[in-house]
Amino acid sequence: MEKSEQTFSRRLTEEIEYNGMKKSEFARKVGLSLGTLNMYLYRDTIPASDVAVRMASALNTTVEYLVNGTGPVTVQPLE
Repeated sequence: MEKSEQTFSRRLTEEIEYNGMKKSEFARKVGLSLGTLNMYLYRDTIPASDVAVRMASALNTTVEYLVNGTGPVTVQPLE
């Protein structure tokens, strides 16, 4: 499946796993309850922009990638 054809919830799940985090650890890191995170993971709900920014930051990826499946997957450090 093309990355851009995947859903937000699928990309989020893959990035959490790729970063070696448990769902509870990720939820705590971004300031969400586990129930709220599960809503994003299993109901394919898109979060508010501030939450999406915190998620992307915690996963070292971009909001654009998580939400749309486009753009860079990882954030390059500033030199």
